[in-house]
Amino acid sequence: MQKQLTDTTSAITLFVKAILRERKVPLEIGLPNDPFYSTENLARLNAPAERIKKTTAPNMR
Repeated sequence: MQKQLTDTTSAITLFVKAILRERKVPLEIGLPNDPFYSTENLARLNAPAERIKKTTAPNMR
């Protein structure tokens, strides 16, 4: 238990020192580059929906 407490204390100390040194929170938050959301794939996914919109009667939209 003492070893874990020491590791936690050390981690928090290092984190706070990094904040003070860099004058910002030293974390980057973001999403990984998922190929599903690429421009090319979104265009491929939207093409059938656009075709359906064009061929569907106005009262069915």
